[in-house]
Amino acid sequence: MKNRVHKILLVDDNKATNFFNKQILKKYGFEGEIVVKTDGLEAIEEIENSEMADVIFLDINMPIMNGFEFLEKIQTIEAYKLYNPLIVIMMGVELPTEDVEKIKRINNVLLMHRKMLSNESIDEVLSYLPEGVAI
Repeated sequence: MKNRVHKILLVDDNKATNFFNKQILKKYGFEGEIVVKTDGLEAIEEIENSEMADVIFLDINMPIMNGFEFLEKIQTIEAYKLYNPLIVIMMGVELPTEDVEKIKRINNVLLMHRKMLSNESIDEVLSYLPEGVAI
């Protein structure tokens, strides 16, 4: 059984958010690969052309391909169906109730979190991973 998170995908159009979240993950002790993409389309291309991430932190409101479009598209990718990464929705603002309900019905979306990451939010993400999996 896998005992470490090897790859994290940060998907957010805000470069400052990506920089901050990447630094928090490193300070937390994450030694694996951190890939940053600024829209859903870039993230889909990463997933189609590279090893699947263990955890995906996803913004909803992005240009080109937003988080909802990303979530719809990723479900058609065979590697996603086989690997089942944990998806964490990162919210800058409170989402309308209908959007929250829509997100809850999507496979592998187990958490919705406020931006930015913190040690506490990373701990919570880890609590959703299979026992023995660590950053």
